[in-house]
Amino acid sequence: IDPTRGSNKNAGLEARLAVIAPSGAAALERQTVRVGENAFELLCRAAPPPGGPKAPCGDATGLELWAGAKCLANFLAVRPGVVKGRRVVELGAGLGLPGLAAGKCGAASVLLTDADPRALAVLRANAAANKTTCPVSVEALAYGAPPPPPPAGIATLVLAADALYASVHCAPLHATLSKALRSPQDCCYLAHEPRYSWSRGADGEPVQDSTDEVLDKFKTLCADLDFSEVGADGDVKLFRVARRRGES
Repeated sequence: IDPTRGSNKNAGLEARLAVIAPSGAAALERQTVRVGENAFELLCRAAPPPGGPKAPCGDATGLELWAGAKCLANFLAVRPGVVKGRRVVELGAGLGLPGLAAGKCGAASVLLTDADPRALAVLRANAAANKTTCPVSVEALAYGAPPPPPPAGIATLVLAADALYASVHCAPLHATLSKALRSPQDCCYLAHEPRYSWSRGADGEPVQDSTDEVLDKFKTLCADLDFSEVGADGDVKLFRVARRRGES
């Protein structure tokens, strides 16, 4: 904890940590993440001790800061026109960095969603710790379910970072996007880091596949949508997904 930030704020953070990470759960720590000119204070899963394994806590992937989230947040910081005036919905938000960055880029409102109760608690804490220029809310939403409709006349921007780390997510995520993208004015930005599968070669040695089967499957499902690559940062690729003009 940074003592220069004041004892009251530190006490509030410690209280949130106690509620979100009770004994035996994933340990959390505060991390400062810079995006453009802004610094975000995020609660996230604590790194294990040097040389030590992570504490067992089930699937806590949503409590970590992944490269896709940083890539998408930085993209919004340099392209605020993508966000301005839109209702923003982040799917599988985890820590909420892209959505919170959108909240500082002129969004009309931001809705951070996740299906994991632990991630929802972290999202509420991160939203409270990082003030934005628009309302930010947190809501439980699983892939496959439709997000709430936007106010009349407001376009929707969907954000999804590292949402496709297993093929089982492809069909539900496509179903949610199909319901969220109501018109050609709505769009989604998807940040994806390939996770190539492994198999055994003829000599019995492990061989990493050269194709991104998860992304290929998702692209096939999105044949009814306009799906285009718009950027990259290291291994992370950024895609824009939208309805085709003339379709709704």
